[in-house]
Amino acid sequence: MGGCALATTGFPIDRQRVSDLIGCNSIVENSLDGTGGRDVLMQTGATAAIAFSTMGRLVEHLLLWNTLYFGMVELADQFCGISSIMPQKKNPIGLEMLRGESVRAHNLVNGAFGVLKALPVGAGGEPKFATEQIFEATEKLVYWAPVLADILDTLRIKVDVMLERAGDGFSTMTELADTIVRNTNLSYHESYVIVSQLVVNLSAAGRKADVITTEMIDKIATELYKLPLNLPAETVKRALDPVENVNVRDRTGGPAPIEVERMLTARVGQQKALEAQLQNHLDDLNKAERKLDEALAQITG
Repeated sequence: MGGCALATTGFPIDRQRVSDLIGCNSIVENSLDGTGGRDVLMQTGATAAIAFSTMGRLVEHLLLWNTLYFGMVELADQFCGISSIMPQKKNPIGLEMLRGESVRAHNLVNGAFGVLKALPVGAGGEPKFATEQIFEATEKLVYWAPVLADILDTLRIKVDVMLERAGDGFSTMTELADTIVRNTNLSYHESYVIVSQLVVNLSAAGRKADVITTEMIDKIATELYKLPLNLPAETVKRALDPVENVNVRDRTGGPAPIEVERMLTARVGQQKALEAQLQNHLDDLNKAERKLDEALAQITG
């Protein structure tokens, strides 16, 4: 406010007073920046795009997990559709639409940035196009974020299938290598080589990780380093357990249940703080509106 076309004005206005009366925290001091840029608009659009990107990654996982091949989750009926010709189909329409809307929102924000980057200072009506695009992208986020939350709330998670899939391949091999390092004097590189050879042997034989024994590990360790490791059978069993693999990763940000619970508690606290901050902003806007009405009343009598 008060930047006018691009170079403020010769009238003795108080730009901060104008800012206060419309509920802004402060002014954009440089008038060229204030009139030529749309930083707040771009930040809002970037926030929407980043949110859609994060949601999109989750949606991609859910779409894969919902397929017959993975079979790890099942969407509630209200978020699915039927096929026009195949009576057996249950299409995850909610996730598919969300994936499409995510792309559309990114395109809107990208288009707005394209408009603003080529905007001459103090000229043209182009910013209105950017404003419309950012508002549309933001409205999509406001609509679809709660939809995704409802999808998650009603999602059927097939824990038994997930556990089976987790133990089906060789996903626990990193923990096996870690376990060798913790319980022997070998370096991680040496442990890595042992486990790699173990996987090669099992794959060639068409076998899976659940058949791994201490004797198998010792055979390879002896061939490579002339040193049997003599790991207790229970130690090897724990290393191959997918649940134990998750539980042991309890460092900051890890997937262990105790750490996930801590993060969820922290995020709930952050959300409440943001909600309080938003309410304070709304209260400030209401106060500013009353001040503006009073100022206008003084001018108009």
